[in-house]
Amino acid sequence: MNGNVTISRRVEWDMAHRLGPKCTTKCKNLHGHRYVAVATLAAETATDLGMVLDFGDAIRAMKGFVDGQMDHACMVDRSDGALLGFLKETGDKRCEVGFPTTVENLCGWLAERFQEAFDGLPGSQERGVRLVGLRVFETPNCYADWTRSS
Repeated sequence: MNGNVTISRRVEWDMAHRLGPKCTTKCKNLHGHRYVAVATLAAETATDLGMVLDFGDAIRAMKGFVDGQMDHACMVDRSDGALLGFLKETGDKRCEVGFPTTVENLCGWLAERFQEAFDGLPGSQERGVRLVGLRVFETPNCYADWTRSS
C-alpha cells in the first residue's frame, strides 16, 4: 500500500513560567506545569532495518536538550527583568528565551531545538530525518501543535 511512515516519540519534563504583567489571567503569576512533547519524525530513506529512526536515538536526542535546558528550570522571557533578575540572583536554573512563554511559542521554538538535536545523530542528515510535527502539552487538556510547512 502506498503512503509515508512516520514515528512519534514522547518526552516529559517539569518547568515553571509566567506570562507577566501584560497577561490578564492567572497565568500572569509564576507557576509550573508537567509538560509533554510528542515529536513526529519522517525520513527520506529508512535504515537497513526499515526504521525512520531508532526510538532510543530519538529519546536520547530529545532528553539531551530537555534535561539540560528545561527540566526543573524556569522558562523566562528576557524582557521580564524582574523575574530574570531574581533567577540570576538566586542561581536558579533558567531557560532564557526572547518571547512570551506561551505553549504556542514554546512549541515552535522547541521544534527548532529538536531538529538540531536530530541532525546531530549519526547518519540522520544523510537519510533526511526531519521533524514533521510536534505537539506540546502544557496540561493534560491543553496543547499546541507545530507542523512543518512544505
